Amino acid sequence: MRDHVFDTVIASMHFVRGTDPYHGSYYNGYDYKKAYSIYLEDILYCIEGFADYDILGHFDYVARYAPYREHIISLKDFGEILDPILRMLAENGKTFEINTKTYQSFPYGTPQLDLQILRRFRELGGDAVSLGSDAHGPERIGDRFGYYSEVLKQCGYRYGVFYRNRKPEYFKIDM
Repeated sequence: MRDHVFDTVIASMHFVRGTDPYHGSYYNGYDYKKAYSIYLEDILYCIEGFADYDILGHFDYVARYAPYREHIISLKDFGEILDPILRMLAENGKTFEINTKTYQSFPYGTPQLDLQILRRFRELGGDAVSLGSDAHGPERIGDRFGYYSEVLKQCGYRYGVFYRNRKPEYFKIDM
């Protein structure tokens, strides 16, 4: 990456032990707790070994395509893995992303964001949260940013962040 200039580097997990959850076969043989735990363990492993990123992207990508009734990665159920992830992000000045695409309707259900995760990140000293829409097309750019800006305010955040030349630029959330 040193040969390239980027505004932002996002650490974003799409493959879990060789399989993209998007394709469905990842979930074979797992209940939701095991499938989500493995995904989160792999995120922790990656951010422990790779520090050259700015944002941890869609930590709950695995819940989008899951064939379970449970479409939430909650602090209550997964705190033993989430807490070290959030702590590492906060201690290293990394940004946590809310990806609004995750919280739309998918064939098996609509994933939910556990606000306790945002509050816990804040408790640990995390102050940088970004919004991403995973747009893939102009019609979804900034999708539901107003709503999730309000969610961030409810969780104690006053600023959002984006990056320019790998440097954070903060803006007041006043939507």
